[in-house]
Amino acid sequence: MKKMTKSANLLYNLFNIFFWLTIFATCAVVVATVIILFLDISPDTLEIGMMTFDLNTEAVNFNNSELKSIMLTQMIGAIVNCAFAVFICKKLKDILYPIKNGEPFMDTVGKNVKKLGNIMCIFGVFSVIAQIVSTIALGIFMGDYGHIFTNDYILSCGIMNKFDISWVIGALFMYLLGFIFDYGKQLQELSDETL
Repeated sequence: MKKMTKSANLLYNLFNIFFWLTIFATCAVVVATVIILFLDISPDTLEIGMMTFDLNTEAVNFNNSELKSIMLTQMIGAIVNCAFAVFICKKLKDILYPIKNGEPFMDTVGKNVKKLGNIMCIFGVFSVIAQIVSTIALGIFMGDYGHIFTNDYILSCGIMNKFDISWVIGALFMYLLGFIFDYGKQLQELSDETL
């Protein structure tokens, strides 16, 4: 029991540090988004969904203000990712707090593990849908901003497979772990009743 509380305390402190780092990263991404809105920034690489474009920013008549809408959607996606990371760190802290105090089979542990599984599943599905939507949006941008995607502006183009289902698999693992903690709580109550 002493090793468990000591390990949980160490993990709790690490996730507390990571929690504040993710809040700082979220603020930095928000500031970067505001900078993109007001400054004239020329990206060298542009990722849209599963497509990656290396851009020639030195091309004649290159107008990067047309790319701001694409870059802003990427920054909004980064803000959403940071928000998910903050929430996941918060839930992990909520899970570890009773464990570090020597009470691993409280009601809140199983519930928080299942909530973490829910959020991980939502994030996994959201990331896959975002990749599909942004790839479809590329067709829309090609119609509106077709002149950006000419030979003068693009140096190279690549397709990446970014579909990541590890979040959904992690969510299933969290659900299983939540049921294990619930069962442990029931066993603890039965043990307390027999004493």
